[in-house]
Amino acid sequence: MNDELIELQNRIAFQEDAIHQLTLTVSQQQNQINTLKLALQELHKQMRNLEPPEDGHGGHEIPPHY
Repeated sequence: MNDELIELQNRIAFQEDAIHQLTLTVSQQQNQINTLKLALQELHKQMRNLEPPEDGHGGHEIPPHY
């Protein structure tokens, strides 16, 4: 009976450690997601602020060395 109690305590300790590690991982991933969202929003702002070429060719000019 005592061995069974010790085994259960070991399992609980292992599970608590696993839960703690998973919580840290999820927290780090959420921070990365938030950082990527901000970067994506900034890129969208930059793209909206880009102006099209004035000549209307859309950047498909033949380079001068041809």
